[in-house]
Amino acid sequence: MRITALVVGCLLAGAGTCSAANQPPKIEGFVVTPAVWSAGDEVQVRCRATDPEGTDLTFSWTAADGTILEAEPGADRIRWALPGESGNFMVKVQIADRSGKMTNAEFLLPVGPIAAHAALGGIGFAPARIAVTADETLWVTDPIGNRVAQFSKGSLKLAEFPTGPQPVGLAVLDNGTVVVGEDGLDRIALYSPDGTFIDTLGSGIGEIGRPTAIAVDNQSGRIYAIDSESARVRVFTTNGDPATSWGGHSLFEYPVDVAVNPNAGEVYVADQQKLEIFAFSPSGTLLRRFGTAGYAPGQFGRIQALEVDGQGQILVLDSYQNHIQLLTPTGDHITTFGYFGNWRGSLANPIDLGVIPSERVYVTSPGTQTIQSYRYWTSSRLSGDAWTFE
Repeated sequence: MRITALVVGCLLAGAGTCSAANQPPKIEGFVVTPAVWSAGDEVQVRCRATDPEGTDLTFSWTAADGTILEAEPGADRIRWALPGESGNFMVKVQIADRSGKMTNAEFLLPVGPIAAHAALGGIGFAPARIAVTADETLWVTDPIGNRVAQFSKGSLKLAEFPTGPQPVGLAVLDNGTVVVGEDGLDRIALYSPDGTFIDTLGSGIGEIGRPTAIAVDNQSGRIYAIDSESARVRVFTTNGDPATSWGGHSLFEYPVDVAVNPNAGEVYVADQQKLEIFAFSPSGTLLRRFGTAGYAPGQFGRIQALEVDGQGQILVLDSYQNHIQLLTPTGDHITTFGYFGNWRGSLANPIDLGVIPSERVYVTSPGTQTIQSYRYWTSSRLSGDAWTFE
């Protein structure tokens, strides 16, 4: 929802001819009914707006995609036939008060298998990497505050504990052990859920150059860590022993994240510089690679993170385009969600994502100081008859 105030009357009349007390209309948000929609459906979109001076407002609507089926002149709502495909689609509204002062807003409606849900805001945290457990407990690193925090899915801070300097990579084992990549010490440390230091993976300090990402395969007991400095994937057993490693600068330029698909027996690595996703066997055999630079579906501007959902599909976070693409395991585009902004559902310089399979996707967005939450339509538990975007 991009909002721009246009002080048209004063600009045309010249300085000193208008009262500074008259303010443009204020947009409070949008309400969409029904609560669940999909491609090709008809929805009602209503704009909630007020005039600071209390006068009546008139609304003028246009849609860049789909078709406006019904819009009474000046009304605050429309009936909108959505496009027959997935994506984020824009409707624009211009609101004018009696004096002619106007406010414009552009509203993106998500259409497809994933939709904006809510944001965990005001957490007093600089969220970086995120790990989500099966009970939807959120673990988040804060490399500025040198700490890890634990949140409930309702944004309640449950606990936090200090770590070594610049914690980045993060994972949580089935037994509750928190695995933290500490860039300031070049190590991967193990902590109990209450923050008690347990041990390090490997030999400790200096074992890994830049531990930017960690993934756990709880079926095999292996821990995969990205060493961005040496451009390698380092593999450990859960008891801390190094198992193997692969990659290097002959293959990668700057790997930034790793994700495991245990059902397919594959490990995925995202390379930020090459703008590619690599698929490996658990032993490190390269199976395939895909991705190119660009802004079309299936292309990337700056890959920051990736994850695997419950259907084995790949979610790729693009911090330059401020969105997430849902892809098949071979790289075919399914849908895109998320967009730049500072309102509900929007992102600014996102860093990481975590998944509750087939239910919800969480994205850390330090630029908005929030953790955004997106829900899969197919298992939506939303109650009520409307979505509200603010």
